[in-house]
This record gives sequence, structure tokens and C-alpha cells, in this order.
Amino acid sequence: MVYFEQKNWQLALDNFQAALDAVSSKPAWIDAWARIKRGNAYDAQGNRPRAVAEYQKAMQTGSDYDNAQAVAKRFIGTPYDPKAPAEQAQNTPGEF
Repeated sequence: MVYFEQKNWQLALDNFQAALDAVSSKPAWIDAWARIKRGNAYDAQGNRPRAVAEYQKAMQTGSDYDNAQAVAKRFIGTPYDPKAPAEQAQNTPGEF
């Protein structure tokens, strides 16, 4: 999340992927939110197709921790904009 907040999109992508790869028995919410944040990073880079694919994978996890399903669905419809006011990103998990 630090790299994401610093807008270092590639390092954020790499570290969210590391969270996905870390352990096979992790809670589903980690997968969901790592996918959402990867989607946000791809949107910030201008790679909309990869962003949408990540949001769809987040929805496929079935986890709705911290409203993940609604957040992923919203970003499928409206790309993440890193220049938008902070309320766009306020639905982030508290423990990520």
C-alpha cells in the first residue's frame, strides 16, 4: 500500500502480486483487495483492459470484506483516477 500511495505503480503491482502468490491458504479478502488495488494501479498506468481483468478476478473471489464486491463492480464501470478526490479510494480494507 505504501508504493500505491506513493504512486509507484509498478512496485505496487509487484507487491500486490507477491501478496497473491504468498500463501495458498490466505483469507479470500486478501485476494479480492490485492486484485482491486492491482486494477487501480493498471488504471493509473492507462492499461484499462488489464485493470478490468483484475476487477473481474476480484469479483470471482466472492469475498465481500469491506464491500469489495461493490468496489470492484464500481471500478469495472468507472476507471480508477489517481487524481480524483480521496473519497474514490476510501473503500480500502482496514487491515491490508
